[in-house]
Amino acid sequence: MASVTFQIPSKQGTFMLWSWTTQSSNTFNVTLKDSATTYINNVARVSINPLPVNSGGSTVNGTNLALTINCAQASTLKCLTASDNLVDPALGAVSSTYTVVAEDASDNDYNDIWFTVIFWKSKG
Repeated sequence: MASVTFQIPSKQGTFMLWSWTTQSSNTFNVTLKDSATTYINNVARVSINPLPVNSGGSTVNGTNLALTINCAQASTLKCLTASDNLVDPALGAVSSTYTVVAEDASDNDYNDIWFTVIFWKSKG
């Protein structure tokens, strides 16, 4: 079984919107949680069709937001991550994104699972 966990930079009280999908014949399980709340609790998905996309949203309730991805059929998961901020020149960062893509085999197309989360202030 292959398992990876990512610590996702986030601020308590911000709003987050996530979406994720698979394009693999293997089963992936996803957990997204922080110190106060489990937002996605070991949800399984197996599909070579990326549609429909799993999605949801919540206010970030705690600290130490973590994403865990498991794949029982894979011996390893090769992952790439990306993050970015949307910046207003006068205000600084007003939104941020974090994305993980993973490869469960050897074809290196990195489309086996895709997960992204977007954060922004929940109030002005």
